[in-house]
Amino acid sequence: MLSVKNDLELVSLCCLELSKRRKSKEKISIVDISLWNNALITFFRCFGSGLRKYKLDSSLFKNLDGEPLMIFEFFKNVRDKHLCHPVNMFEEIKIGAIIENQKVIVIGNLNIKRVFEEHEQIRNLHHFTTIALKKVDYDIKQQDTLVRKEANRNISNVVKSNNLKINIQDSLISSKKNRKQ
Repeated sequence: MLSVKNDLELVSLCCLELSKRRKSKEKISIVDISLWNNALITFFRCFGSGLRKYKLDSSLFKNLDGEPLMIFEFFKNVRDKHLCHPVNMFEEIKIGAIIENQKVIVIGNLNIKRVFEEHEQIRNLHHFTTIALKKVDYDIKQQDTLVRKEANRNISNVVKSNNLKINIQDSLISSKKNRKQ
């Protein structure tokens, strides 16, 4: 749960920073694009099919006004079909020629790529993130209460437990292993 909370807090910070940056109406920069891409990718880690035991579900947003599930799916499609696997309608290359007197003068290409969302979509993602954070915070408090009760019931076993120490070596080995799918 805490890793999901950490991810959602990062998404929130990315959205807030993007909102500040976009208010200036300057040209979209590589930093803006990176913040947006990171926000979308990180947001959907919280809903993904990865190895995390705690995952959120899109039904969390079903009671919001408007078309929240449609917006959620739009964001998911942008993440899945543009950022992570970009072979689709969000990225297109057209090749053409300039012809003069029945002779090709120049071959050119037009690269069409969706780069960024409007300010309203940044607000939508931030709103979703805020709602998801409230859910995660609630679940963390519930889990904390249960764990604390169980630990107090078996306090002598908790004190003796080897699980209380952190072993950095395990983390280094773990980072080299292949992920189980």
